[in-house]
Formats: sequence, C-alpha cells, structure tokens
Amino acid sequence: MQCASKPCSHASVLHRLGPHGPALRRLSRQYTRHCHLVATRNAVKGEIKGKTTSGDEDSAFEQQLKSRRNKQKKTTVQDLQPNTLPTSSKPEAIPPNDQLEAVAVLVLVSLFIAIIGQGLFLAVSGFLPESWDQFAQDVVYKTFSPTLGIFLATSAGYGVWKSKQGSGK
Repeated sequence: MQCASKPCSHASVLHRLGPHGPALRRLSRQYTRHCHLVATRNAVKGEIKGKTTSGDEDSAFEQQLKSRRNKQKKTTVQDLQPNTLPTSSKPEAIPPNDQLEAVAVLVLVSLFIAIIGQGLFLAVSGFLPESWDQFAQDVVYKTFSPTLGIFLATSAGYGVWKSKQGSGK
C-alpha cells in the first residue's frame, strides 16, 4: 500500500478485504489515517526541499473559501428593519373574543397558582407553629376541594368553548 506514489484508492483495498462489518470500517479508518499521515509527511518534506506538493491544493481551496465568504452579502441593521412603519400611533383594538379568552386563561392560571399554594401550605402545616396548623385545618383544608372543583369546571368549559370555536371555522 504505497500512498505517497499514487492517490489513495480505498475501493480497491476494501474490495479485497470483503464485507466484514466493523473490522472493515476499522481498517478503512486506519488506512485513511495512514494515507493522511503519509501525505502530510511528504508535504512537510516537500516544503523543506522547496518542492510544491499537495499543500498548494489546500491553500488554493482555502483561498476559494475566502473568496466565497467575501462574495456573500453582509447583513446590516437596516436590512433587518421593516420597510414600512405603522402610521397610527394608537394601539389596535382587541376583538372581544380575544379579550374573553385572555380573561379565561388568566382565571385558569390564577386558580392553578392558588391550588399549588394551598397544597404546599397544607403539606408543610404540620411543621409550622400550632396557630398556623389550626388555620390550615380550619380554612385552607375546607377551601381546597372547592377550588380544585372550580378549576376543573373552568378548564373543561374553556376546552369545550375552544373546540366549538375551532370546529366552526
């Protein structure tokens, strides 16, 4: 396998080895590394002796890449800005349907936060002072189930409303 005298031909080497799965891929990688090392060694020797080698091909390739980069248009801030600005300074009116949806989502988020807060307070109430534990038993525990029921009913109603709204389109 003389890599330095002629270009590497992996196809002929791999054809002679036959299909042996992982061993074939490992040998192919080793052969590729070997060819690369031989080419690098020869390039270094050629540069020392003043010869032109495959290093010239690499530099030509690098110059070609640089010329491609220079040809590409550079993006400026003006390119990113829209061409037209809105003429009216007052905000657009939000449709009533969107306002209703925003209120429904706000109610659901508020109820979710209340449920999480109540649940955490009930969970740690045994480790708190006696007066806080008594408050958790008398007030928070009694309101936890109704809050959860309101959340479930609201989320179900919101889901039905959105599904009917989606089927009407």
